[in-house]
Amino acid sequence: YRVYLGGHLGDGYAFGRKLKQRILAEDIRLYVERLAREFLETRISESESLQDYLARHTTEELEPLGAARVQGVNR
Repeated sequence: YRVYLGGHLGDGYAFGRKLKQRILAEDIRLYVERLAREFLETRISESESLQDYLARHTTEELEPLGAARVQGVNR
């Protein structure tokens, strides 16, 4: 899969940022899970939205979450 993160519609619309690496179909579930966990554990506050979280991180900071083996989670 090609993964695009962020972006929004409406005033000041923006397209999602494309990750450099592709995520294999069998790994996409793990990537989404790692992204969700990272968001919940490192967001500024409970009121920070995923959209705001993604906007304040660079693609380079989000890219490693797509690795096949991260933090002891193996596929």
